[in-house]
Formats: sequence, C-alpha cells, structure tokens
Amino acid sequence: MIARLPLIFITATLFAAPVIAQPASTPEKTESKQPRLSTRQRTEKLAELASKAFEAFRQGRHAEAETFLREQLAIAPTDPIALYNLACVLGAQRKNDEAGIALAEAITNGYVDLRRIRRDPFVATARLQDAPKSLIDNWPRTLDNALQRTIDLSQPLAPKSSPIRDETLKVAFLCAFDEQSCTDARSEITSIGTWAIANIFPTHNDSAELALDPWALIVLPTRAAFERWSTDTYGPRPAASYHAVGGAYDHDTKRLIAQDLGSTLRHEFLHVLHWRDMTRRSQIHPVWVQEGLCSLMEDYDFLPDGSLTPAHSWRTTTAKRLLGTGTLPSLSTLTAMTREAFSQNRPLTNYALARTLFLYLHEQGKLGTFYSSLCSTYPEDPTGTLALERTFAKPISDINTDFRAALRSTPDIPEQITSGMASLGVEITAGTGEGPIVTLSPSASPLRSGDVLVGLNSPGQPLHPIRDIPELIRLLSRQTPGDTIQVTLRRGKTRLTLDLPLVAK
Repeated sequence: MIARLPLIFITATLFAAPVIAQPASTPEKTESKQPRLSTRQRTEKLAELASKAFEAFRQGRHAEAETFLREQLAIAPTDPIALYNLACVLGAQRKNDEAGIALAEAITNGYVDLRRIRRDPFVATARLQDAPKSLIDNWPRTLDNALQRTIDLSQPLAPKSSPIRDETLKVAFLCAFDEQSCTDARSEITSIGTWAIANIFPTHNDSAELALDPWALIVLPTRAAFERWSTDTYGPRPAASYHAVGGAYDHDTKRLIAQDLGSTLRHEFLHVLHWRDMTRRSQIHPVWVQEGLCSLMEDYDFLPDGSLTPAHSWRTTTAKRLLGTGTLPSLSTLTAMTREAFSQNRPLTNYALARTLFLYLHEQGKLGTFYSSLCSTYPEDPTGTLALERTFAKPISDINTDFRAALRSTPDIPEQITSGMASLGVEITAGTGEGPIVTLSPSASPLRSGDVLVGLNSPGQPLHPIRDIPELIRLLSRQTPGDTIQVTLRRGKTRLTLDLPLVAK
C-alpha cells in the first residue's frame, strides 16, 4: 500500500492542486452527537468535506471553507490535517487568535511538518502566538510527544510490546512477534536503511534536517489485530477476492503497519524514507516512482561483503511474461499514469513494470543519478519523464526499447516448485507473517509439522530471512537436489538451525 496524501492549503505561486485525504488509518473513537457512521460512510464524508473545503478556499470563500472544515472536525475532532487546514483558513480571515489555537491543536495532535509551518504564509501570524510558538521552540519534545501519542493509539495492535527506538533511522518499533523475530526484523530494517541511504537518499543523515523530521512508528501486530485494523480501515474483503491489504504507511500519522516481517515490511519501510525525503524537498513524486522505488527491496540478495542488493523476483517474471504477450505498457504510458489508474487498472502489471524499471536503473548503475535528476527536474516535469531522459541521455522511446531488450534477457524466477526442482520435501502454508509453516512432514525429515521457517542459507553464507513462500521458492530455485541447505526455524519457543539435504520434488 502507499501513503495517503494530505489535503493541505499551501502556496507555491497560489496553492497546491487538491489532493483528497483518506481517513486516518485507525479512526479514533470519540464521543459525538453526530449520527454514527460506518467506516465507508465516514471515509466518504470526510473526503467530500475535504474536497469542498479546498474548493471553497481556492476560490477565496474562506468562511465557507471554515464551515466545511468544522464539519470535518465534528466527525474527526483530532484530525491534524483538518486542524492545520482550519488554522490556514482562519489565518486567511485574519482570525489570528483562533488560528493560533487551531495550529497548536494541529501540532499537539500530530501535525509535525515544521518546514511547511515555517514557510506557510497563512499561519505566519498564528505560529508566533504563545501556544504554537512554545511547541515549535521545544521541537524535540514536541516530536517525542507526537511519537508517544502514536504509540498509545497503536498499542492495542501489539498489546504486550514495548516500543524500541532506532535513533539513526528515527523510527520506533512495536512488535507482537516473538523476541528473536522482532530483533531480526529490526536488524533487517537497519540493513535496508543503510542500503537506501547509500544508494538513493545520501543526505538522509544530515543532523540539522533529521532534527526537524518526525519519528515514524513501525507496528508489527498480531494477526488478529491486523485483520481488525484492515477491516476497520478498508472495509471487509469480499470472500471471492484474491487480493488483501498487506500493510500501509500513512504519512499523516507517520505510522507503518505490516502483517508480515518480509516483503511488505521492506516495501513500506522504504516509503517511510522516501516520504521523509519528499517532505524535506516539498515534493510528491509520481506514483510509479513511489511504488517502483519502494518495491526494490521486497526481494534482495547478499553481496560478498555482506551488504544487500535488489534481486529479480516474481515481479520480474510477471513483467517478462506480459512483454511476451504484448501486454506490457510502455514506459511513456507508465510515467503518465495517475495514482488512480496505477492502483485500479491492472495494478499487478503496473507494480511489476515499475519495480522492474527501477531494478534496470540499479543494474545500469543509474539509480542514484535518476533520483537526483528527478528531484532537480521535478518543478519542470513532475512526471519523471524528463529525469529518465536526462539519466540515459536519450528519448523515452529509446529507453523503452533498451529496457525491453534487457527484460527479455533476465532470468526466469520460478513462481512455484515444479517436478524435478530442489525442495525441502515437506508441505508448507504461507504462515502468519513470521515465515512459512510446515503442515506435513515425512517421518524421515528433521522438519516437523508446525515448524515455522524463518531463514535459509547455503553453508558459509549469511542467513537469508524467509517470510513468505515466493521468497522461499526463489532461494530454493538456485539449488539442486542433493545439495545441503541450512534451515533456521522456530519450533514452539525454541530456535533451531538444521542442515537439510534437498530432494527433488
């Protein structure tokens, strides 16, 4: 999933184009005299009021915009975006005292984009009033309080977990899995952060910038809690649906929720870093960049020095298959896609194409060059097309031709273990986010029914986490029957590492 986009009244020449916010990830339960709304009704009503408020503001009808925002706040009294927008509207009407109160409430309830607060002319007077000024002058404490508020709201998702902070990445964790799995997940996130900062976001660790950045909270909930959150946020999933929400990063609340410790967590964590960088730059990159970039580390390999590198995956296989059938969109089509088109019209195709393009950029040694070019050309061309053309010094039609030629030569990544391939010799199911679970094991196998597979490696190689079946299949496809592989698993509360001879399926 992608982060939701806020509706904020800001000015560049006049003000930003309207972007309609979705409801907060975990709607708060508040006492209200308003009629009780279902999740869908609440979402739709908030979006409708946000749209009306922006349009009224855009046309200079500030009093009318205020009315719509107060209706929003009657439904969601502590929504920091609506509170901030109210401060802007009140400031535009020169209701300075009220604007200061609204701005202080917005900051207290989690609106912590200090860069925007400082440059926004509509809150120029409000931010100098005592309450908001005190919050701004004590910004580290304000950020700590914002993080604690998010932790308190999120604690029911991981009720027995204590928050752990990573000061370098400026993220905190709430993890409902067993202690070792949580430790492994944090270690993996650190490694992915190291890779991302080295290859994409080289200024991330600038101390002055990092001091302004809000904390992000990573929540790894129990499966039951995740299902409740998903249903509350997105509605029940139809029984016939093959798609489910794996997780999301909500940039408004600075909260990441993932149901698994694998590809979803890796993907959403890169959204954390990417949104942080975009916020610093006052940019919102196109959806194909957001999703392609953040899909890169869903699957990775280890280099000889132990560092990580993105790997071809089932998404590559999907893109290659579509290329073979003539149904893979062109790069010019991809860069022109709206967010709605990307996520609603053949989304698996679009994700596969976007990730494969970013993997191509990485393999050509141009990933960092492209991202830097995107940021510098964004005011001129926010679609990213110009950045691609400057990166490769050729028109996008020629880039498309080269990219397709490279895609045709990529290795096929199996999507299932077929007859004759190396296998563990047991039956497994997807598990609950920690790793695949053995459901049936022959008596001769050292694996037992109920074992949770969490890691795999050839002897002498780093342990590669296994969190889902596609990841397991990808790693096993490199082996041959008769090879010995080391499998790390959880059996009850015990961790074991076994040397396991692979057998032909």
